[in-house]
Amino acid sequence: MIRTSESIDSNRSSVRIRPASLLPLVVAAACASAGGAGGGRASVPYVPSYSARTDSTWAAPAAMAPYYTAVTRAASQTSHALSPDSSLALSAQAIAERIAADGAHRTPAIPVIQALSWAAGVIDPLPAVVVARGSAGTGADIANAAVTQELQNDAHNRVGIGRAVGANGEQFVVVMMSQRRLSLQLPVPRTLTSGARLIVNATLASGLRNPELAVTHPDGHTERFPLGEGPQFVGQMPVRVRGTYQIEVVAEGEGGATIIANFPVYVDTTPPTPSAATAQTNVTETPPQVEQSVMALVNEARRAAGRAPVALMPALSQVARLHSQDMAQNHFVAHNSRTNGTPGDRLRRGNLSSGVVLENVARGYNARELHEGLMASPGHRSNLLSEHVTHVGIGAALEAGPGGALLLTEDFIEVNAQVDPAAASQQLLEMINRDRTRRGAAALQSRPQLAEVANTAARAFFEGTPRPTQQSVVNNANTAVNRFGLIFRRVSVLAMVVTRPTDAGGLDPLRDPAIGSIGIGVAQGARPDAPPNAVFVVYVLGYPR
Repeated sequence: MIRTSESIDSNRSSVRIRPASLLPLVVAAACASAGGAGGGRASVPYVPSYSARTDSTWAAPAAMAPYYTAVTRAASQTSHALSPDSSLALSAQAIAERIAADGAHRTPAIPVIQALSWAAGVIDPLPAVVVARGSAGTGADIANAAVTQELQNDAHNRVGIGRAVGANGEQFVVVMMSQRRLSLQLPVPRTLTSGARLIVNATLASGLRNPELAVTHPDGHTERFPLGEGPQFVGQMPVRVRGTYQIEVVAEGEGGATIIANFPVYVDTTPPTPSAATAQTNVTETPPQVEQSVMALVNEARRAAGRAPVALMPALSQVARLHSQDMAQNHFVAHNSRTNGTPGDRLRRGNLSSGVVLENVARGYNARELHEGLMASPGHRSNLLSEHVTHVGIGAALEAGPGGALLLTEDFIEVNAQVDPAAASQQLLEMINRDRTRRGAAALQSRPQLAEVANTAARAFFEGTPRPTQQSVVNNANTAVNRFGLIFRRVSVLAMVVTRPTDAGGLDPLRDPAIGSIGIGVAQGARPDAPPNAVFVVYVLGYPR
């Protein structure tokens, strides 16, 4: 099952597979579009471009009308309106044919379902697959409890149905549902030649805003392009290298950052043929085992990408675990929870803070499936391989009931390394003076009396009960420098919280050619409103008489 994970910037899609109970199926007249030959070779759908729209422009074949009628009737009883979709129908048909042709009638593996969906032109990130099987005959609708339950969990609005007959006459019906939240104004070709431009011209559905294009290039690096406020947008980029480009559109919605579309584009290369692998649809790992395995897979992927490994933070894992349990109990996959708020809310509740917070969430049946699904998403891959994070919290939970899947949350943050205040002050002075020299300004001279005030102010930020505000520290330092009025025409104070000391080296006031002297104070410590191992830098600037 590929169920999307979400990150602070995006969420990853997944296929949910639900086997329906054995039941007689509505009979449809046999025809090429309604089913495959028993035991025959399953076809692979192929369309030349992705052309997803939100309007209803496709009517199901007459032979499949009873199936669509049954499913849409079930949807209406759960306040959903499902519209037939040609791409989902092609994908569902290919899946049905594979199940009928397989000797054990197993469902294709999640990557296979994903590949068949892309080949059929599906770009929606949250496909759900319901498989029904039974003998020929009239009787119960295929819209059974499994379909109804799926509609209660997710706001699907598109449906495609495929039907195939096995060698023994047994029928297999596949219902594929997704939530269409993007309308392509122009088709996007599945294959391009190097030198062409990839163009995504689309409109977001109501309730979505701030679209972003995330692209994983053939070499594995990811780029992200903000596309304005929406709802209409055009994202484009040249494709100069042969290989596969994975494309995502991410937008902000009620649940936070959400993947709206996810699909590959092949440049000067042939799309791969989906394998014959079959799915695992039951959980064989406990949540603690999943957490341990995912931790190893995360650092394995980071090492392969040339990134430093991240350290596991138990307190952050507890925050992630509580969110996974919330998702499992309340049947959602998103960053924002109606009961526990946003990722930032959850970290603050856990007495954690950081200047960098990235979150991935996912649904699946085992650790490797969860991890590979995240790595297949440009937004989540970017989070997982970020060079700015140092620690991770990983939490898993299991959905209740038969067929329940695993929910996973990965929270990545940056924890500042320990710094030597004296060495950091000297490094900052050298950095500032190099910048001033490039701009034609004289180098600043470090004055002990100014440095004493700066260091006292920096240390004060982490001392006292309650902790002083940044402004109060600056005010106290300004009072302390009044005694230097005979030495300097003017003295000013700057202060800031940073992740690394060097982050404070490029401030515009430091470039003022009128400054002649400086005192630099650096301190590191902990306080509830600052990231772990926060660094506080204070500058005292002297203007000569």
